[in-house]
Amino acid sequence: AVVMAHRVAFGALLVDALLIVRNTLHPVGDTDGALGDFALTAAGASVGSLLAAVAAPAMMGRIGSSRWSAVTLFVAAAVAPLGFASLLLPLMALASLTMGFAGQTVKIAGDTVLQSDIADEYRGRVFSLYDVGLNVCLVAGICVAAWTIPADGVAPALWIAVSALLAATGAWSLRPAAVRG
Repeated sequence: AVVMAHRVAFGALLVDALLIVRNTLHPVGDTDGALGDFALTAAGASVGSLLAAVAAPAMMGRIGSSRWSAVTLFVAAAVAPLGFASLLLPLMALASLTMGFAGQTVKIAGDTVLQSDIADEYRGRVFSLYDVGLNVCLVAGICVAAWTIPADGVAPALWIAVSALLAATGAWSLRPAAVRG
């Protein structure tokens, strides 16, 4: 559930980043510039994922996967909306980095739970359903953003909703059952 909630937020911000760089940061005719800037925001998410793949195992070993997931979600809840609201490419790339970092962290935690808690004879089927759920949630976030935000991507309501979703998900991952498990 934590990974899927993040995917909804990630999908929504993906569309928002595309609209901001295409329709707000660049004139209509500058498609190459907009594509280059979108590539920088996407690179931010990729770098965040790579950094999480390195940092998450050590941090999860120190403070637990639920706590580390919550920390990264809280950081993303604060940084991502502010980065997008700034309409400045470096801060948007930083926002994307935090989203990529949090996303990879919660994915590692979720995959670990599935690997350790699901019996061998069911694991493949459970992973298949899990992957479908992740993809459905990513597309849901994309669709919600595409249907609700303005063409210029300047969407304060979306940024607040994403922040609230990430913070609530971080808080939910700190519930006693998750922290013990």
